[in-house]
Amino acid sequence: MVSKALNSLFTSFLKSRGGENFEIPGIEADVLEFVSGDFVVMVLPHPTAEDLCVIEIQIRGLALEHPAESAQALLLLHRINNTARFEHGWTACIDEEDMLLISSILPINSLNEDNLGEEIADGLQRAESLNELWLDARERDQADESGANDPIPATRMRLPIDRA
Repeated sequence: MVSKALNSLFTSFLKSRGGENFEIPGIEADVLEFVSGDFVVMVLPHPTAEDLCVIEIQIRGLALEHPAESAQALLLLHRINNTARFEHGWTACIDEEDMLLISSILPINSLNEDNLGEEIADGLQRAESLNELWLDARERDQADESGANDPIPATRMRLPIDRA
């Protein structure tokens, strides 16, 4: 059962977004879920800490059928998380269904309808940047005829998700 504070936050957020250009169907099964552009946004209670919530943005499904592809994907995500670890609280990962996503964990009592919207907007910008980086890395990988296994050379470690 979702906490009263999170339920109140969801309700306030939905009311404040009534005139926005994206559809928000509402709160179902203790999760606020909606589509914004190409991404699915979910806000849900943290599974083990009642005072925390998770903002998760699903970016794209991945077809990781070959072990080499999986290794490249994991290497790319580890590099992204390494570069971004001091910049912000968002983490990129691939879930058990091979979905590329980013997530952030926030204290519920630090959020209201406005800053929840700001956090979601921030996550959507990061998701867009990560999606572009992901697609660019795959294109470089596919075009690389030299046989190199490194989708992002060390000289290109300035990622678009870095923001000072």
